[in-house]
Amino acid sequence: MRKLGKELEFISMINRDGLGVTPVSEVPNMVSYLEDEELEIMSLSLTNRTFIATDRMNYYIVRIKKEA
Repeated sequence: MRKLGKELEFISMINRDGLGVTPVSEVPNMVSYLEDEELEIMSLSLTNRTFIATDRMNYYIVRIKKEA
């Protein structure tokens, strides 16, 4: 499934070495940079409704924003 960055709530960024995550609050301007990017998302947890999103360079843990 593909979603625009502005449709997602970014929780954290997965470190490139795969050994941990970095909270979004510690990555300046990341969310605004990805607003208009189309990201591929894959399910991570059905219970927590979380997904892994990728822009082919980086991986993020996200939730899909609820529509109003």
